[in-house]
Amino acid sequence: MNYQVAPFWIYSSKLACFIMFSVFFAFFSVSGFILYLFTIGVVWAVVVSFKIHGMKEKGIVLKNSDTSDWMVYVNGIPVQERRQTLSNPCFATIQHAKSFFSIAFIIRALIQIIFCIYLFIYLFILANREIR
Repeated sequence: MNYQVAPFWIYSSKLACFIMFSVFFAFFSVSGFILYLFTIGVVWAVVVSFKIHGMKEKGIVLKNSDTSDWMVYVNGIPVQERRQTLSNPCFATIQHAKSFFSIAFIIRALIQIIFCIYLFIYLFILANREIR
């Protein structure tokens, strides 16, 4: 049985640092970083999970999942929780694996490019505003 006493929004120190940086940048009107973290951290993870689940239902993917039991303390109240973590989805053929990972890589790269373009446009607007 594993135990967790940290609040739900702080599962790791890396996430806590990203949240602090996001809040810091939000004070300087740079909210794109928060949107990026939300897109990559939540939306992308959910989309990939749904896609793998759909492929599992079709029989294309064998999804091995490890189940672990946790005791989580929510405001001092112990709550038992069962978590399943995804560990290495196994594809039926190499062609399915190549197509899934190549499409996922292309979509992830497009998300990165879109946010980089957004950043450069925002920096250009800020630079022109300071010159005037």
